[in-house]
Amino acid sequence: MKYYQQSGSGAPGMDDFFSRFGGGGGGKTTYQYSGDLGDLFGNIGGFSDFFESFFGGSGFSTRRDAHSAAQKGKDYETNLNLTLEEVFNGVERQLSVDGKKIKVKIEPGIKDKTKLRLHGMGAPGSHGGEKGDLYLNIHILDHPFYEVRDDDLYYNLDVDLYTAVLGGNVQIQTLDHKKLSVAIPPETDNGKLLKLRGQGMMKKDNKNKRGDLYIRIIVQIPKHLSKEEIELFKKLSQLRKD
Repeated sequence: MKYYQQSGSGAPGMDDFFSRFGGGGGGKTTYQYSGDLGDLFGNIGGFSDFFESFFGGSGFSTRRDAHSAAQKGKDYETNLNLTLEEVFNGVERQLSVDGKKIKVKIEPGIKDKTKLRLHGMGAPGSHGGEKGDLYLNIHILDHPFYEVRDDDLYYNLDVDLYTAVLGGNVQIQTLDHKKLSVAIPPETDNGKLLKLRGQGMMKKDNKNKRGDLYIRIIVQIPKHLSKEEIELFKKLSQLRKD
């Protein structure tokens, strides 16, 4: 393409612009260029970038600048420790984010290592950008008696030797603070698992169903036997041999 500067008077235009930077003193000076304007500007991106290189961007804005000006705020991330009772029953926790208190409701049956996203609870954005998000990493604390496996619960139940041999009933406390009677069959081996259907964790995808509860029998051997007890055990041992 070709550009020719017109001589003579008239409204100031590109001729005035080039005369200022070309060393011209005002007279009739003709500039001629044939080729790509990108070569003339050193391939710096066109007219907008060319003007910005002279004027520092003052008075000029582009769509790209307007778009990049609005930035989303940073995301926050923290760990949330829950007891097994809280996971079993559900819980509402209060958190403080940037001095603002928010309530977080945890539904029953949430899984360990779940990451919850709270939209718009992160850092404020810049130049009109939206707020970041808050991520909660769920961690279920160990329980002294119960263990979680998927939707099932496992419970270690200490049973004395006599109940394990003769059978009986033992009560345990459930995670919702109720009493549950567990029937121990006669001649129950140490380590045996007793299955109680529907007594486990609430299923997250179906709140009307629950997993199972497995009772692991831990037989306790009696200690500090009296002489009479020792004699009885000897007699029992002899009977088993006979």
